[in-house]
Amino acid sequence: MELQVDTLIRATSDHLAAHLEGGSFVLELGSGTYYRLNEVAGRAWQLLREPTTITTMSKQISQEYDVDEVTCVADLLALGRQLADEGLITTVDE
Repeated sequence: MELQVDTLIRATSDHLAAHLEGGSFVLELGSGTYYRLNEVAGRAWQLLREPTTITTMSKQISQEYDVDEVTCVADLLALGRQLADEGLITTVDE
């Protein structure tokens, strides 16, 4: 997947997730692999339940966590690419 800041993405349905204070855990059902996400990545994961873009997510997260939007976009793009590589997110047709 060629992920850009305006690519419409969402979490795949082949997972289970638990959100705990300080982070989240995601189980990819196909491989049985667990992923631990820190608090901010866990918040991003929550936003990925609905189709969204990196740009939209960064606006929300930068406000909630008092981080500048440029840094937030870069970090979310890196996270999104990792999630895509692991098959945890997919693109959505508009």
